[in-house]
Amino acid sequence: KEISVLVKAMKPVSFQAGTAIITQGEEGDMFYIVEDGVCDIEVNGVGKVMEIPCPSKEDPSILRRYFGELALLYDAPRAATVKARDAVTTWGLDRKTFKSILQDTASKQRLLYGDFLKKVP
Repeated sequence: KEISVLVKAMKPVSFQAGTAIITQGEEGDMFYIVEDGVCDIEVNGVGKVMEIPCPSKEDPSILRRYFGELALLYDAPRAATVKARDAVTTWGLDRKTFKSILQDTASKQRLLYGDFLKKVP
């Protein structure tokens, strides 16, 4: 169910080369998945810290293609600026839907753990 809600809620968003997709310090309103193109991640006072897509920390054979989740997860300002290095095509998910999907998933996990714990002697 979550996957179908996610797919239906995501909207294609394109950016021209050099465009700031998100800006450090601003409020987060979208989560992005990069379909095509490369984005540079920059932190004020540090400079470029990474690019997207890049190898995943969990499994370097898989490319990380997403950004923007931290501000949505923690209700914090954007931690970095993300700029389109070249023409970039993304799929965007708004804050409300992102949080709704996470809350629904967390509720289901609590129910599963509760059922499991009831069976433990």
